[in-house]
Amino acid sequence: MVFGLVKKPVKTRLGVVLTKFYIDGMDNLVKRGIYLERQDCLREGLRLLFEKQFTNK
Repeated sequence: MVFGLVKKPVKTRLGVVLTKFYIDGMDNLVKRGIYLERQDCLREGLRLLFEKQFTNK
């Protein structure tokens, strides 16, 4: 590894079908400036789920 360069994680595109309730909720969070985009809401939700499921918190 070259000093100062970090290898980026591999990303895979994934399609998701959600109900209007979840879409509206994400849009509200984006509109309020809590997240920049819908995908940020999903990533944070997954991070919290994994943290809860895979740690003793």
